[in-house]
Amino acid sequence: MNRRWICIPLLFSLAACISLVNYVGKGWEAYQKGDLDGAEKYFRTAVRKRPHDAIAHNNLGVVLLDLDRVDEAIQVLKMATILSKTPYASPHVNLAKAYLEKGDLKLAREHGDKAISIDAANPIAQLVVANVYVALNERLKEAESYAQTATQKVSDYDKAAAWSTLAEIEFKLGKDSAALQALDTALALDTDNPFYRQQKSLYRP
Repeated sequence: MNRRWICIPLLFSLAACISLVNYVGKGWEAYQKGDLDGAEKYFRTAVRKRPHDAIAHNNLGVVLLDLDRVDEAIQVLKMATILSKTPYASPHVNLAKAYLEKGDLKLAREHGDKAISIDAANPIAQLVVANVYVALNERLKEAESYAQTATQKVSDYDKAAAWSTLAEIEFKLGKDSAALQALDTALALDTDNPFYRQQKSLYRP
């Protein structure tokens, strides 16, 4: 057998992978800078070059969510769940967020629970599921545990939101003092957030 014919597809695959990493990396860099239009462009290119790549689809779905194009994001994220050859929590986390935003709590819970079943230690999954349970007003003790973990383990960018979620859960559980303490922490982390101030005014006795 002529080995030259074996190397060609391997080299093509390697080149495609390098290209994908390049576009995904540029997309992530643009996203970190707040350039959502640029991030969308790079992630769309990654999807076009590697249409069976679940990570590229998930990343594009995240950007579309941030651009408030929720229905479009849902379709892309669904494709990510289909394309993934191994259990992949991220698109389920993002689908839970998308359906929560649309008010479809049944599907939000379905995808949130799926994300937890795949990666129970994922703090973003825990935070999203806590918010879903709050919206459903069910499994609040479980939601409390998830939110408490999230306050310690999410990135600094999401910490204030995690404390705000914990505050809402504590309030629903009748723990007014704990709710106010959690909200004070959220406000200390994000002093200019008007939602947290409004939230605190609702919790005052």
